[in-house]
Amino acid sequence: MILAWNQLGYWRLKVELDTIGSIPLVGETISNILTGGNGINTTTILHFYTIHSYVLSVVALALSVIHLAALIIQEQEQKGLLLQRLEKLIAPISSDKPEREPEKTPVKLN
Repeated sequence: MILAWNQLGYWRLKVELDTIGSIPLVGETISNILTGGNGINTTTILHFYTIHSYVLSVVALALSVIHLAALIIQEQEQKGLLLQRLEKLIAPISSDKPEREPEKTPVKLN
């Protein structure tokens, strides 16, 4: 949002905050949170620094954990599908062979 702290950066930030402020219901609240009040001042810079250093890093970490969890779940599903396919391939092969009957052992009588 804020690239340079000069006249151009000030007016760019002012336009962006007015755009955010025009969002129905929550726009003014978000704009006040970003600026730290009603005007653009040093508190605004502090809030932007906080957002960039803490909030965005927490969001990036959360997205990384979600992505890793999704990869693990996907891998487990693929392993399950692979095992099902292998079982379907092996089942006809094993059913073609006649099963051995158990050998009969003679019983000795005393």
